[in-house]
Amino acid sequence: MTETLTCFVTNAFLDGTQLTNFLYINNGDGSFTRNGTDISATDSSWSYGCAFGDYDNDGFQDLLVATCRYEGIDQVNLLYHNNGNDNNWITFSLEGTHSNRSAIGATVRIKATIEGKPGLANAGNLCTEQLLRTK
Repeated sequence: MTETLTCFVTNAFLDGTQLTNFLYINNGDGSFTRNGTDISATDSSWSYGCAFGDYDNDGFQDLLVATCRYEGIDQVNLLYHNNGNDNNWITFSLEGTHSNRSAIGATVRIKATIEGKPGLANAGNLCTEQLLRTK
């Protein structure tokens, strides 16, 4: 997996046809290119969902692919570890007050220059909602 925001599409098998998953790499210009050689994109398990997250707290997004049992064949969920690079990262633990203890809707603003461009990072919870935007 790469350092830029990627798009991973599971095959869903809605009509019972087993398909390969799709990994799209962000070109940085508003377009994506399909990567057919990455191991996560060549898997043809019966996948129905995925989520990016940092399971080992190293600051790099890892990929979990959810699979299911189909026609008596057991599948295992797949975890793809992102080895990352030497970049720095930061984490926050937010706590709201009184009626909003989970800090739902909280905003953290960071001024940073990334590759010469200002950036904005935002992540949701409970629905794998993630956004990375550079201006």
